Amino acid sequence: MERNAGHWAGSLATAGYLFGIGVSSTSLGPKEVAGMTSTSYALVCVGGGSLCFAHDSQQDAVAPPLDVLPVTVTVAIRPETPDVTVFTYKLASVADGRRVSLVGRRVIHDSALSTAAFPIFTVSQRVKILFPTYV
Repeated sequence: MERNAGHWAGSLATAGYLFGIGVSSTSLGPKEVAGMTSTSYALVCVGGGSLCFAHDSQQDAVAPPLDVLPVTVTVAIRPETPDVTVFTYKLASVADGRRVSLVGRRVIHDSALSTAAFPIFTVSQRVKILFPTYV
């Protein structure tokens, strides 16, 4: 994720919802936001650069707020049992000469994810998402 210079004004402290990356048990529509629906689970960056794990609009902070972009975000899921899925995430940044990284996981209790899991992402106009070419 990096700043979208054409739509950016101010700092992360004044930004609203920036991005969300995660998984959903249903395919989301174009107006639905990652982590804000009852079927989606996502790592999101919201107002002030706060990093949260979100599900059904409920947000749980996972780290101190980001102060700069760009960041690299990697997520993965692993089904454990029919009603348990492990969601892992990694954020990395080398901004202003500082190396920052965050690794974490969440245990999701949702039987619907065992039958269908769709990768999801949402970005605001303030940021742009770049996909690596080696995927």
